[in-house]
Amino acid sequence: MVKLPLEAEKERIERKLEQACKLFILSSKIEKSTKDLLKLNAAWKPSEKDADQEMLTDEERECFRMIGMKMHSVLVLGKEKAPIFLIS
Repeated sequence: MVKLPLEAEKERIERKLEQACKLFILSSKIEKSTKDLLKLNAAWKPSEKDADQEMLTDEERECFRMIGMKMHSVLVLGKEKAPIFLIS
């Protein structure tokens, strides 16, 4: 009869010990991850903008605008025998 409470107490202590072990492992992983993240954040530098960006000049913009205005407002889609017309 005395063995039953003793066994229960032993099981409870073993479970607590296992949980403490798991908690220690998790906390050490969190610490390591935090250190690694701090290293990455310290080493991170924003990229500089490329000085050679392609920009449209006003002349090119006007040329593309004129090409667009010359285009037909009807776009033919589909096969030759069954065309679908899109009118903008």
